[in-house]
Amino acid sequence: MECAREAYVADREVQLERFEGIYRRALRLQPCRDEADMLSQLHAADIGCGVGTAVAAMARLGISCVGCDYSERLIDYARELEPELEFRHGGVEVLDDCEYHVISAFNLIEHVADLHGFVEQVRRKLRPGGLLIIETPDRGSLFQSVLAALRGLGICAHTLSQDGGHIYLFTRQALVHLLGEYGFAEADFWRMMSPKRELAYKTLERKGRAAALALSLVYALSKVSGRQNRMIIVAQMMPEDAACEDG
Repeated sequence: MECAREAYVADREVQLERFEGIYRRALRLQPCRDEADMLSQLHAADIGCGVGTAVAAMARLGISCVGCDYSERLIDYARELEPELEFRHGGVEVLDDCEYHVISAFNLIEHVADLHGFVEQVRRKLRPGGLLIIETPDRGSLFQSVLAALRGLGICAHTLSQDGGHIYLFTRQALVHLLGEYGFAEADFWRMMSPKRELAYKTLERKGRAAALALSLVYALSKVSGRQNRMIIVAQMMPEDAACEDG
């Protein structure tokens, strides 16, 4: 836990800039004449917020935001790092119904056992036309291909895919289909790499130095090949499918 937490804190500015970039791209979909004014009127939530970096990124953009996580330890640490921001202990159920223009979930959905229940709950928290931003490992990435090859040789190297308690791995099509069942339409999609030091810390913690060195090679090949290990989907809730009335 200490190494993983250090991974998020050591490069906090890099992480903040990364999340800011994701939110900026996703929120281009929101119609407005003045970006700062539009952002200040948004209510947003980050589910599985960890140490609160994504919440802090939203706050830097001027967005009113809240973060939630099942780990009391991480929530306590997030409050230490960002005492002015709001963090709640729990999952999506601790968020207010029909409240949010934007909900994000970074590297969370692959850990959720009840996928349909999770998406349904998110739908209830969003306002009509709201956006759901999901980041999750890409099943078609080079990381996953290496993992499958090693598994075929009888070698357990799950750390290369950050498979720390993952229940599901998604393709783009599978995730879009799941979200579509609950009235979400894909609005944007792209792939990107995990922050390198984050992966290195996690691999060192879980599998040791040799695995961390192997990770560096796979990471470089992933960037060169364009087969990045994470995908980001921005899905918009269609007003007619929302669980609450606008206004």
